[in-house]
Amino acid sequence: MNSETAGVGPVDATVGPAAEARYCYSTDEETFYGDFSSREDAVAAAAESLEGQDEPGEKRKVYTAVKQHPTIFLEHEASRIGEHFVEWVDEWMCDYIAADDYIVRVADKAAFGAALVGLLRQHATFHSFNADNITEHEVTVPGEPEKPNY
Repeated sequence: MNSETAGVGPVDATVGPAAEARYCYSTDEETFYGDFSSREDAVAAAAESLEGQDEPGEKRKVYTAVKQHPTIFLEHEASRIGEHFVEWVDEWMCDYIAADDYIVRVADKAAFGAALVGLLRQHATFHSFNADNITEHEVTVPGEPEKPNY
């Protein structure tokens, strides 16, 4: 399974490589929901979400995944982010300051870009997350079976 599946819901800074793993669930393998401390809790919530949607007692596949903060994709591009930001600031400043050479220089663009990603993660609000390490589970739809009408 791939890691190109989006989740819905707020994400805080505790979701990421330094944090303890958090989990989510899906009933369609496309959109993931929730914030759980274990896969088992996510599976239970997935099963509960099926109640009233499918026949009680029916077997269904659900999916769980490890939540990843969306900035994980930016972390791999830190050098480019640093470079583009410096270029943008330099071009912007050229409108106000006459210079024959670059106005802004950054020695380590990768470190600078990583710092920018860190600031973004710290100060921005994200309303989606990445679902990684997706696993499939079989659950039984909860609820009481309908009684026959005789």
